[in-house]
Amino acid sequence: MNCDSIKNLLPDYKDGALSPKTEQAIKEHLEGCADCRLTLELLEKASAVLSSVKEEPAPSDLRSKVLGKIRKNNTSLFDVFFGIGHNPFKAGLAVGAALLLLAVVSVNVVNISGKNTRYETYRTADISGAYQSRFVIDK
Repeated sequence: MNCDSIKNLLPDYKDGALSPKTEQAIKEHLEGCADCRLTLELLEKASAVLSSVKEEPAPSDLRSKVLGKIRKNNTSLFDVFFGIGHNPFKAGLAVGAALLLLAVVSVNVVNISGKNTRYETYRTADISGAYQSRFVIDK
Protein backbone atom coordinates (compact mmCIF):
# COMPACT_ATOMS: atom_id res chain seq x y z
CA MET A 1 0.00 0.00 0.00
CA ASN A 2 1.14 3.54 -0.68
CA CYS A 3 0.87 6.53 1.68
CA ASP A 4 -2.33 7.87 0.06
CA SER A 5 -4.10 4.54 0.60
CA ILE A 6 -2.83 4.33 4.17
CA LYS A 7 -3.92 7.88 5.01
CA ASN A 8 -7.42 7.19 3.67
CA LEU A 9 -7.69 4.18 5.97
CA LEU A 10 -6.19 5.76 9.11
CA PRO A 11 -9.54 6.89 10.61
CA ASP A 12 -10.87 3.34 10.34
CA TYR A 13 -7.55 1.97 11.62
CA LYS A 14 -7.78 4.24 14.66
CA ASP A 15 -11.35 3.06 15.31
CA GLY A 16 -10.47 -0.63 14.86
CA ALA A 17 -12.90 -0.98 11.95
CA LEU A 18 -10.60 -2.78 9.51
CA SER A 19 -9.96 -6.42 8.79
CA PRO A 20 -7.00 -7.95 10.65
CA LYS A 21 -5.09 -8.31 7.35
CA THR A 22 -5.54 -4.64 6.43
CA GLU A 23 -4.77 -3.57 9.98
CA GLN A 24 -1.51 -5.54 9.91
CA ALA A 25 -0.52 -4.03 6.55
CA ILE A 26 -1.08 -0.53 7.93
CA LYS A 27 0.85 -1.34 11.11
CA GLU A 28 3.82 -2.54 9.04
CA HIS A 29 3.65 0.56 6.84
CA LEU A 30 3.55 2.85 9.89
CA GLU A 31 6.72 1.27 11.27
CA GLY A 32 8.67 2.54 8.26
CA CYS A 33 6.85 5.77 7.40
CA ALA A 34 7.27 8.82 9.62
CA ASP A 35 4.83 10.90 7.56
CA CYS A 36 1.97 8.44 8.01
CA ARG A 37 2.81 8.05 11.72
CA LEU A 38 2.57 11.84 12.08
CA THR A 39 -0.77 11.85 10.25
CA LEU A 40 -2.10 9.18 12.62
CA GLU A 41 -0.82 11.12 15.64
CA LEU A 42 -2.54 14.30 14.42
CA LEU A 43 -5.75 12.35 13.78
CA GLU A 44 -5.66 10.94 17.31
CA LYS A 45 -5.06 14.41 18.80
CA ALA A 46 -7.89 15.94 16.78
CA SER A 47 -10.19 13.13 17.82
CA ALA A 48 -9.29 13.67 21.48
CA VAL A 49 -9.97 17.41 21.23
CA LEU A 50 -13.30 16.89 19.49
CA SER A 51 -14.44 14.28 21.98
CA SER A 52 -13.68 16.68 24.85
CA VAL A 53 -15.99 19.38 23.46
CA LYS A 54 -19.16 19.70 25.49
CA GLU A 55 -22.37 19.61 23.47
CA GLU A 56 -24.64 22.54 24.25
CA PRO A 57 -28.33 22.17 23.49
CA ALA A 58 -30.13 24.94 21.61
CA PRO A 59 -32.44 27.11 23.73
CA SER A 60 -35.86 25.52 23.99
CA ASP A 61 -37.59 28.62 22.62
CA LEU A 62 -35.31 29.09 19.60
CA ARG A 63 -37.72 27.58 17.08
CA SER A 64 -40.69 29.63 18.30
CA LYS A 65 -38.62 32.84 18.27
CA VAL A 66 -37.44 32.34 14.69
CA LEU A 67 -40.87 31.36 13.41
CA GLY A 68 -42.45 34.26 15.33
CA LYS A 69 -40.06 36.72 13.71
CA ILE A 70 -40.83 35.30 10.26
CA ARG A 71 -44.57 35.53 10.80
CA LYS A 72 -44.38 39.02 12.37
CA ASN A 73 -42.42 40.51 9.50
CA ASN A 74 -43.98 38.31 6.81
CA THR A 75 -40.49 37.61 5.51
CA SER A 76 -38.77 34.58 4.09
CA LEU A 77 -36.13 32.51 5.89
CA PHE A 78 -33.57 34.00 3.50
CA ASP A 79 -34.47 37.50 4.71
CA VAL A 80 -34.30 36.44 8.35
CA PHE A 81 -30.83 34.94 8.08
CA PHE A 82 -29.24 37.27 5.55
CA GLY A 83 -31.22 40.49 6.15
CA ILE A 84 -31.34 41.41 2.47
CA GLY A 85 -35.08 42.10 2.37
CA HIS A 86 -36.04 44.72 -0.19
CA ASN A 87 -32.86 46.78 0.05
CA PRO A 88 -31.49 47.07 -3.51
CA PHE A 89 -27.97 47.88 -2.28
CA LYS A 90 -27.78 44.74 -0.12
CA ALA A 91 -29.30 42.62 -2.88
CA GLY A 92 -26.76 43.98 -5.40
CA LEU A 93 -23.96 43.38 -2.94
CA ALA A 94 -25.09 39.77 -2.47
CA VAL A 95 -25.23 39.20 -6.25
CA GLY A 96 -21.79 40.76 -6.65
CA ALA A 97 -20.34 38.56 -3.92
CA ALA A 98 -21.86 35.48 -5.55
CA LEU A 99 -20.37 36.43 -8.94
CA LEU A 100 -16.96 37.06 -7.34
CA LEU A 101 -17.10 33.65 -5.67
CA LEU A 102 -18.02 32.04 -8.99
CA ALA A 103 -15.06 33.77 -10.68
CA VAL A 104 -12.62 32.62 -7.98
CA VAL A 105 -13.85 29.03 -8.20
CA SER A 106 -13.63 29.12 -12.00
CA VAL A 107 -10.03 30.39 -11.90
CA ASN A 108 -9.08 27.66 -9.44
CA VAL A 109 -10.65 24.99 -11.64
CA VAL A 110 -8.64 26.30 -14.60
CA ASN A 111 -5.46 26.37 -12.46
CA ILE A 112 -5.81 22.73 -11.43
CA SER A 113 -6.87 21.47 -14.84
CA GLY A 114 -3.22 21.22 -15.97
CA LYS A 115 -2.24 19.22 -12.88
CA ASN A 116 -2.62 15.51 -12.38
CA THR A 117 -6.21 15.20 -11.08
CA ARG A 118 -8.58 12.33 -10.54
CA TYR A 119 -11.96 11.58 -9.05
CA GLU A 120 -12.01 8.58 -6.72
CA THR A 121 -14.92 6.52 -5.53
CA TYR A 122 -14.28 3.96 -2.81
CA ARG A 123 -16.24 1.78 -0.45
CA THR A 124 -16.07 2.61 3.25
CA ALA A 125 -14.67 0.08 5.68
CA ASP A 126 -17.56 0.38 8.13
CA ILE A 127 -20.50 -2.01 8.26
CA SER A 128 -22.71 0.22 6.09
CA GLY A 129 -20.58 -0.52 3.03
CA ALA A 130 -21.48 2.93 1.68
CA TYR A 131 -19.57 4.49 -1.19
CA GLN A 132 -17.73 7.80 -0.86
CA SER A 133 -16.17 9.98 -3.53
CA ARG A 134 -13.51 12.64 -3.57
CA PHE A 135 -11.62 14.83 -6.00
CA VAL A 136 -7.82 14.45 -5.71
CA ILE A 137 -5.14 16.82 -7.01
CA ASP A 138 -1.70 15.21 -7.14
CA LYS A 139 1.31 17.35 -6.32
